[in-house]
Amino acid sequence: MKGVVFSCFTPYQLMNSIYYAVKLKKYDSYLIWQDYANYGIDLDKFKSYFKEIMVIPYYMNKDRMKKQYLKCLHSGYLFGVSREYVFLKRFEHSIMVIFSDQEPSCNRQIRCFCRCDGNKAMLVEEGIGTYCGEPQHLSMKVKLIYSVLGIRTQPYIGASEHISTMIVKHPELLDKKRYKCNSFVLQSNMLFDNQFLRELNIIDFLNKEKKSTKKTALFLGGPLQERGVSEGEYIERLKEIFKILNDDYDIIVKPHPRENIEYYNEIPNISIMKCGEYKWIPFELMIKKMRFEILLTAVSSAAFNAYEIKDDIKVIYLYKLFKDLAFDDQIILKYGKMDNIYIPLNIEMLKTCISSPLLERDIHLDIEDDDIVYINKIMGD
Repeated sequence: MKGVVFSCFTPYQLMNSIYYAVKLKKYDSYLIWQDYANYGIDLDKFKSYFKEIMVIPYYMNKDRMKKQYLKCLHSGYLFGVSREYVFLKRFEHSIMVIFSDQEPSCNRQIRCFCRCDGNKAMLVEEGIGTYCGEPQHLSMKVKLIYSVLGIRTQPYIGASEHISTMIVKHPELLDKKRYKCNSFVLQSNMLFDNQFLRELNIIDFLNKEKKSTKKTALFLGGPLQERGVSEGEYIERLKEIFKILNDDYDIIVKPHPRENIEYYNEIPNISIMKCGEYKWIPFELMIKKMRFEILLTAVSSAAFNAYEIKDDIKVIYLYKLFKDLAFDDQIILKYGKMDNIYIPLNIEMLKTCISSPLLERDIHLDIEDDDIVYINKIMGD
């Protein structure tokens, strides 16, 4: 069997998979959706893009033994009896697209897939983590469990010897010497493709008139507890940040699907973006339909995507204001040299960033297709 297989585990990866399935429609596309965060996405809305969809359901709510068994089945020693193994063994002279080989299941899948005749694995950028070379912060307990279950991961994204090509928006920012792959290809930006976004048609709930005369500051949340920030520190720091903005800005918070949004109830004078059945939707798909003057976030990749599409916003990265945040900021520091991107070191500097005038800049929303041409070539066309 021949085709293009996409394996993803976040909504943004899913949208990119759909984009490539549309652009590569001359081939059969297949999807492995790993619902590890229980996003609640109705995949029936997207089944027309794929010949077959395999779902690995959310299992983190199982009892301890069942959970470890399922980890071993999908990522460890038992992978050889899993549905994914049987599914992937059907392919020859095909391509598998993943977004992170640090995810143990994806790492296991490409090892299996690339053992078949003529198959190749490609890694597509999923965000700033692709450039950072940021290691996973695994506790000794997790490392021990991984060892017992036969689970392997990679020291940084793109490190796997099974990846033949990396497809990224900014190849010039990669330290190419550290990767085993031999091809680096410019990625098409689906956010530049208005026709695709219209056909996707899942963001109509944003069409609302704004009644306030204030400017808008948009905050992109994130599961910072996964990076070492305590809930208490997060809440208190956000109160301090938002208090600076309250006089001149309406503050809208777009929570991350994996974070606990209950703690935002403790913060006054903010509005929580409610997306109904589309609470999982990546912020990137909303950018063009939203009006805001300042975009604030701790570490979200989505802020860069907004910066590349909208020339009338300031982006403020707040990660240096959280003392316990574990984060490799090499790529953000490179972006931080660009006009209208700020990385304040303290609250006083944040005030200066907010009051600084917006600098004029030009953006080019050209749709590149280097990756589509490249994949067609690999597939034999």
